[in-house]
Amino acid sequence: MRLLLVCCVATLLATTVSAQDNRQLLRQAIQLENDGQIKMAISLYERLLARSRRNTSVLYRLATAYQKTGRFDEAVQLLEVRLKLAPGDVTALSRLRDVYFAAGDQAEADRQVQRMLEVNPSQGTYLSAGQRYERRNQDQKAEAVYLRGRQVLEDKDAFSRELAQIYERAERYLESVREYSRLARQKPQYVALVESHIRSIAAVAPEPTPLFDHLLGGVKAAHRDSRITRLFVTFAIASGTTGEALDAILLLPPGARIEGSLLRLGRETLAQDRPNQAQRAFSALIERTKNRTIQGQAAVGIARSLDRMGRSEEALEAYRQSLKSGGSDTILDESVYRAGELLRRMGRVDASLALLCGLVDGGRRSEWRTGAIDLIGDLHQRAGRAEEAERAYRLNVTEHRGKEPAAVSNYLLARLYVTQKQYGDAQKALASILNGTLSTRVYNDAIELSDIIETGLPDDQAALDAFADGLRMETRGDTLRAANAYLAAASAANTLADILYRRGIDRFLRTESWSRAEESLRESGPSDPGLASWAAFWRAYCLERLKRTDEAITIYEDILVDHPATLEADRSRDRLTELRAAPRPGEAG
Repeated sequence: MRLLLVCCVATLLATTVSAQDNRQLLRQAIQLENDGQIKMAISLYERLLARSRRNTSVLYRLATAYQKTGRFDEAVQLLEVRLKLAPGDVTALSRLRDVYFAAGDQAEADRQVQRMLEVNPSQGTYLSAGQRYERRNQDQKAEAVYLRGRQVLEDKDAFSRELAQIYERAERYLESVREYSRLARQKPQYVALVESHIRSIAAVAPEPTPLFDHLLGGVKAAHRDSRITRLFVTFAIASGTTGEALDAILLLPPGARIEGSLLRLGRETLAQDRPNQAQRAFSALIERTKNRTIQGQAAVGIARSLDRMGRSEEALEAYRQSLKSGGSDTILDESVYRAGELLRRMGRVDASLALLCGLVDGGRRSEWRTGAIDLIGDLHQRAGRAEEAERAYRLNVTEHRGKEPAAVSNYLLARLYVTQKQYGDAQKALASILNGTLSTRVYNDAIELSDIIETGLPDDQAALDAFADGLRMETRGDTLRAANAYLAAASAANTLADILYRRGIDRFLRTESWSRAEESLRESGPSDPGLASWAAFWRAYCLERLKRTDEAITIYEDILVDHPATLEADRSRDRLTELRAAPRPGEAG
């Protein structure tokens, strides 16, 4: 009995040691293969397989290693032996298919795919087979596999994502949109992904009408499904058919869930500068929803649309109505801010200040309060009340220290100090931006203003003061006077001459004073030869706007010859392409 026990223990220990040895050998083989020493790895795999013919992990690795070294016949033989023992081993069939693919025997590879699908006709098998074809750019065969899978599995929605992507690559956009719509209905978590593809298709489809009609048909068939309506609106926005989409949506039954789509259409058309369409969308939204927050958003949208159409008094009244709507605090603050900003543009400064100060005094922290504070500072600065302007900007700096609004207000403070010729204070405000860790949108502007001060103070004080005078004119709304002041100072300046020159020209361009800009560019130029191409381009552009096209073309052509490696040369080339494609006077349009 004791002898039997000793034998059993010895056998167990031997088995354990053997298993540990096999694991160690397998790790060594895998490491060798990963290091590119495949022949040495093969030797170890063969030793391991000789010890255990049923170790499928080693068998598959050995077959793959044979394939990598071009020993295709040995790989096939190895896998076929396995399949005789286990005809239903899909993994072995998959590896055999890959061997034939690598060997260039496409027909035999396809036969192995068919064997796989017959042995195990599951969704996973069809998906694996189709994806392998896709990875080898054999989309037609992948499509056939997926469509066969639908039939066998009796699931018309199966593989919708894969088929949609195949059709998109093949530019079969209508079929692609059909499949993406199926995917969105089947798996709501993929709606955002589907939207991105719908957007891409809309941008490149040569004829959007069939796609628009298909998506609209889906909306009509399932008008209570907001996901389908969402895809329709996404396509309409990307394809520029928002007007048609709005018409179609407004004809849907009263129970259709279109509130979100109307809000989105209103915002998008407003952003695309189509205020008439935006007003229609927002007005329809107010009629269809009882949600006070959405009503408030729509009311603000209507006011913004009227403002964009130039109907200022009606826009003001719409803002007043939105304030009465009882929406959220954020909507109320937005209405006050936008109304105050509109009053500023209408020249009603006192009324604007009264509204904005009321918003700030309310104490609610929001983006609209932040904007209102800076706007109050701008209004005071425009009126020549520097102390009040400084107080406003400093309030934002205090409330948002270390954040983007503080950086913006510090930049506005620096501009204010420059207009007062307090250059030291301006540099301190700019240093808080430039020495900070925040990546802010005013960073480049801060660098430019700081450089102007640092350049002007030691070498060109008179020019720096002239720059300050021009900036003060700008802040008070007298842009054309500022442009003239910059150009006049440029002629007598030293190190700041080109900065003043460019700024003066730029202000003429911003105000679309094409004739004055062209005259200034023609009569004088920058002192820096590196700016010659810049000056020439903008003179040509002004001539375009003045309908002196032949002169503009001549200058653009000269830029290509004289300054071929500049950004202006690229821009000139684009302008020439557009001008030459346009009908000339007297030609058929």
